[in-house]
Amino acid sequence: MENNESELLHERLKELSCLYDIAKITLDASRSFDDVIGEIVQRIPRAWQFEADAVCHIQIRTVWYKSSEEPKEHVFQEQLIRIEGQGIGRLRIFYPSPKYTEADFLEEEYRLLEKLALDLSLFIERQEIKSRELRYLESLRHHDRLKVLGEITGGIAHELNTPLGSILGFSQLIMDDSRDEATLSDAQKIMNAAMHAREVVKKLMYFSCELPQRLEFISFNQLIKDTLVLIGPSLESKKIQLETRLSAEPVSIQ
Repeated sequence: MENNESELLHERLKELSCLYDIAKITLDASRSFDDVIGEIVQRIPRAWQFEADAVCHIQIRTVWYKSSEEPKEHVFQEQLIRIEGQGIGRLRIFYPSPKYTEADFLEEEYRLLEKLALDLSLFIERQEIKSRELRYLESLRHHDRLKVLGEITGGIAHELNTPLGSILGFSQLIMDDSRDEATLSDAQKIMNAAMHAREVVKKLMYFSCELPQRLEFISFNQLIKDTLVLIGPSLESKKIQLETRLSAEPVSIQ
């Protein structure tokens, strides 16, 4: 009789020790979710009567965590893991058969399984709430960064517009007053480059929401030609020869 009471007390101590250890594991905020569940699944079998033969599996949605593979022939007990009444996984303990039968699972072990499934549910729910909060905070930070970037971009665009206006004005004066072909050609290149820069500034202002966005159709061929004029000197300095074959038909893009 005393031996039987001693064994029962030993089993209760194992169960309490298991619950205490798992509580400590789940409170370690420095570890990843997978590491925590991985350690829990290794710890649980030691709370069962025949711990050397017990195998634990934890399923959380589509992922399984295993202390080892289940025996080919086996019996098992199972408890669902629920969050807000919805089953999101299960907790299983296996014994190999025919060495063991379902009768070898103690009544106290069924109650322990229920308690462990509840503790896992609470831990998983806390982790998912924390994950949602982190995603929300990151979204807010991203929004704030975009807002600041938009303000900076708007300021840069305004600063650039003044010198670009001067460049365009003086280039036009050169073209109006000069009759030298080379000078006219260079002045036209300056104007084209300044106009291109002004378009870039306009896009920056669209980005900063200082101008209403507007879609329009433009000539794709002309866009290519204007771009080639701008990058032509860079290509020549690097001794790069460029061949283009543009469509004979007009191509419009929005």
